[in-house]
Amino acid sequence: MEEINRFIKSFNAKIFFLRRSLKKTSSCVFITYLAIFDISVLLSHGINLARFSETAVFECSLYFFTDLSTFCANWVLVIITIERCVVVYSPFYAKRLCT
Repeated sequence: MEEINRFIKSFNAKIFFLRRSLKKTSSCVFITYLAIFDISVLLSHGINLARFSETAVFECSLYFFTDLSTFCANWVLVIITIERCVVVYSPFYAKRLCT
């Protein structure tokens, strides 16, 4: 039940950030990627919990996809943090650097 709740929240965040006024900012792009990776992590965990198949190839590829999605989501968070630090420490330079 918790994963369904997180899936709905990630999907709503993706829809919210795709508005016209927010679509052109780099933060919106990164948060959209983060929502996509979070949704893929939640779906792969849900499939893993349901255990649709017991074949080793499917299990290995599912674990790989889960780890890859988690890895990408973590790096997107790092990029968002770096962008926010640049905006806070040098706001006039951030417009050139972060767009």
